[in-house]
Amino acid sequence: MPMHAVQKRHFPGRAYEAGQALAEFAVIALVLFLIVLGIIDLSRAVYAQNLITDAACAGARYAAVHPGDVHGVEAAARRMLIGIEPSAVSVTLTEHPASSEVQVDVAYTFHPVSFLIAGIVDQHSGTGLPLHASAVMGVE
Repeated sequence: MPMHAVQKRHFPGRAYEAGQALAEFAVIALVLFLIVLGIIDLSRAVYAQNLITDAACAGARYAAVHPGDVHGVEAAARRMLIGIEPSAVSVTLTEHPASSEVQVDVAYTFHPVSFLIAGIVDQHSGTGLPLHASAVMGVE
């Protein structure tokens, strides 16, 4: 037999194994895809929480230096909101004259992108996950 001629062997049932591998890959790929989407949504929620915490701190710092300037406090807090919709955020200033402190509260509703995470967070009602941050500083 010449060297260049290669005989192809036939193994019974080999075609079924290829189909089985494809089906297993489809199931595993779907699960892996859902896990990755969940990680991305969780990361977005943590990012949004960090943003509103920073916004509350920035607003409280501004309010400590400029007491009574509600619009300035709101503007200082909203400047920190990069990556989320600023109109979906509420900023509240509370002054405590007895203790010479100001408190800034920032609230935001996070809406997950993935269907599964939305089902876990708000049972597909569309209400989202309410996030809240607060910062208190003494008036200078």
